[in-house]
Amino acid sequence: MSSGMAMSNFNTLQAAKELQDAGVETSQAEAMVNMVAQALTDGLATKEDVRGLDTKLDNSIAALRKDMQALNTKIDNGLENVTNIMTIRLGGIVIGGIAFLQVLNRVFPVVPTP
Repeated sequence: MSSGMAMSNFNTLQAAKELQDAGVETSQAEAMVNMVAQALTDGLATKEDVRGLDTKLDNSIAALRKDMQALNTKIDNGLENVTNIMTIRLGGIVIGGIAFLQVLNRVFPVVPTP
């Protein structure tokens, strides 16, 4: 019989004795108790199971953090590229605007008012 949290509350010897005291034959009482004990322990996680899951979870979290850092780096690089492009475009707009104003000033000179 494997041990588990549910088993700590189930005394197989006492259960078999109570069944025998109630008139159940010894072999039947033992079989019944063994079936109940097995049902209580089936599917219970052992300490090793939990440790294994804990390790897997730690590894998954570490991988996720690494992926998030890589994504953060890509986002930072993308934002830097966008900033550079916007700076260049804004500079082009300013230069174009100044050139346009100079052309206008030559075509339509401003006459100072007296």
